[in-house]
Amino acid sequence: IDTSCLELFFQPQVDITTKSLRGFEALIRWYDSELGWIKPEEFIPMAEESRLIIPLGDWVLDQSCYYLAKWQREFDFQGIMSINVSPIQLKNPTFLFDLDSAIRRHRVDPKKIEIEITEGIFIDNLDDTVELLTRIKNLGVGISLDDFGTGYSNFERVLKLPIDIIKFDRSLLIISNQDNNYRYMIKNFSNTFNEIGYQILFEGVETDTDEEICINMNANYLQGYK
Repeated sequence: IDTSCLELFFQPQVDITTKSLRGFEALIRWYDSELGWIKPEEFIPMAEESRLIIPLGDWVLDQSCYYLAKWQREFDFQGIMSINVSPIQLKNPTFLFDLDSAIRRHRVDPKKIEIEITEGIFIDNLDDTVELLTRIKNLGVGISLDDFGTGYSNFERVLKLPIDIIKFDRSLLIISNQDNNYRYMIKNFSNTFNEIGYQILFEGVETDTDEEICINMNANYLQGYK
């Protein structure tokens, strides 16, 4: 795979209480000389269909660890690096080895690495998924569930996953801003997850109103363009 046209961008995550930087999510971007910047939602599905997502994901994993190590050396960065992993990449037999190898190669603390999984994992056997995620956790790596509320969400199944953070999709912010009944329901989800021990991060925070909603929802972290 030609990675010369690929670049990582890093979106900050902020602690809602202290306003301190928690870390960054690594976001892949593809630049074409004729088309310009191509959105991930346009090329990731094609990469998954062709299984190019595996070498692509390996590149993202390696580069994310590289930058984390670089920031730690040069800026004494103490935050985390959050890395998206496709269900196809996650199910690849060598994924655990590839993850551990990248961590060792760049000499980063696995506790500073966080793997983001999507709700698409619920399509597969839940017991197998739990076993795989447990093995990832045993490496010391954190796990977050991305885009909660957009697809296969099932409260009972989520509770069975050995994850640390649940990332609420921006669509939940939009709904909360439009309908008080939905806001009440989403707040109940957030409170319940918090009581169980999960931390809550709201994605797509762009305005002061968004931030106020997240505070009202008792979220732990914010992420977005604000």
